Amino acid sequence: MSSSVTTPLLGATQQAKNISATPNYGTTVSDDRCATDIEARLIDPSIVKSQPTIEKDKPFREIALLCSGLWTSVFCSALNASITANLQVDIVSYFKAGHLASWLGGSYLLGVAALTPLWGRLSDIIGRRSAIICAMLLFTTGTLGCAIAPSMSFILGARLLAGCGGGGLLTITAIIISDLVSLKSRGLYQGYVNLLFGAGSATGAVLGGSVADKFGWRWAFGMQIVPLSVSFLLILWKVRVPVKSTNETSLQLLKRIDWYGFVSILTSITSLMVSLSLHTSSSLPWSHPAVYSLLIVFAISTAIFWYVEGHVAEEPLISLSLLKMKTPGLVLLAFMLLTMSTFARLFMIPMYLHIVRGYNGSQTGLILLPSSITGSAGSLFAGWYMRHTGSYRSLNIWSCLLPLYASLSFLTWGVDTNIHRMWIETAIASWGGGVVITTFLTALIASVDKENMAISISASYMFRSLGQVLGVTLTRALQQGILSWSLGNRLGHDSRIPEIIKRPSVIFPTLPTDVHKEAVLAYLTSIDAVFVFASIVGFTMMLCALGMRSYELPGR
Repeated sequence: MSSSVTTPLLGATQQAKNISATPNYGTTVSDDRCATDIEARLIDPSIVKSQPTIEKDKPFREIALLCSGLWTSVFCSALNASITANLQVDIVSYFKAGHLASWLGGSYLLGVAALTPLWGRLSDIIGRRSAIICAMLLFTTGTLGCAIAPSMSFILGARLLAGCGGGGLLTITAIIISDLVSLKSRGLYQGYVNLLFGAGSATGAVLGGSVADKFGWRWAFGMQIVPLSVSFLLILWKVRVPVKSTNETSLQLLKRIDWYGFVSILTSITSLMVSLSLHTSSSLPWSHPAVYSLLIVFAISTAIFWYVEGHVAEEPLISLSLLKMKTPGLVLLAFMLLTMSTFARLFMIPMYLHIVRGYNGSQTGLILLPSSITGSAGSLFAGWYMRHTGSYRSLNIWSCLLPLYASLSFLTWGVDTNIHRMWIETAIASWGGGVVITTFLTALIASVDKENMAISISASYMFRSLGQVLGVTLTRALQQGILSWSLGNRLGHDSRIPEIIKRPSVIFPTLPTDVHKEAVLAYLTSIDAVFVFASIVGFTMMLCALGMRSYELPGR
């Protein structure tokens, strides 16, 4: 069957080959068709190779403005996620809400995790252009809301809204790039995205603190509106995506979205984050009704989500058949494990440097600077390697060893570990993470057909978001539990233990030498427990990489 297909994003028309499986860009196919393709591939994985692919990349000059718009939005999204690191003291002091400080970052993370499963399916139903415009509007509105917030509850709501849009910008950018370039070049373009994301993350805390010192914390959010506006205009101008003609109204299109699945996964993630936050930040015991009730809600809503996705939803957010496929299932699990171990390290290393070593914020930032550079460099290297070799499996496996090695080496850090060694080992962990986050995504896209590409990428970002949530909350709970136990063993019933746990930077300078030493060792013990956890997670991730199938990367 011959048909006329419009080239994604650029508007040029060409005649498609006689391939009935080729969908129009930005549209969906029936679930029966998707299920049939997946089930067939379960029997014969070589079917993947018969799917239509982009054989030749478009010259970069043709897509430069489009990429600039997408990448600027990614940079701002990463900057926004990390910008509160040096602003939270100013913000909570302004609103007199110190007990809510942890939610400045947590509310953004919750927004990212909550809506990420929705964006892939939404981009299939309403088209890539409409979906990324929605994400941009949510993100920009949330950012502007932070700049003008009249109360702490308002700014937390604005952070949540910005997170909802920020997750969409990352997901849909990845989908559009996958539509645009060949699989062989996909890793290199993802490396550029990761480079901008890393630059935004590294810039956020430094720039946010500097702007806040000179102009006030509100301007740290307000200054983002200008680049976001430029990015928005470029996206409006260059993202031209044909959507399959339909007689469905806007309301009918919205009804196709799996709202039951969305509400259940939102409830699941929110209840988990709040329950663990109540335990760690508010020091409520596991036996407290608020804590265990929310954990029960988490378990029930998670079970409902999987039932809805498997038996109720006509167009599910995540196809359970996809998870049953060996390589996609292993990749998604590996994504979650990767971000769990990464966020465990990101959470613990600054604590080690601040409390065990006594470094200030500037010194800590200097020590962590090489790792922010090597992470982006590792992603670019992975893209270059796959483009020139057409393979990823060996690089994938060997690179998984690096974060595992680093987590094990962190266990040997003490009160006098050489600073150059810390530079090298954190940089090695970051390099390995940068490589595998690119090779994992390439392996996922290579293992599914074009029709399932968008939902697969959305699922990858969902599992990454879940890994972030679990990495932060579980390691916080583990570290706090071990710390309380260790302090009790070392200091007995000392009345200062609660303050040592809650306000270490304030109480440590006032402690006698012998108590200070024991408190430091207790913190070191709790941090080592998290590195053990990260090592176990890293080892499991490597096993997942060993089980992933290697696919040919077409393109030139």
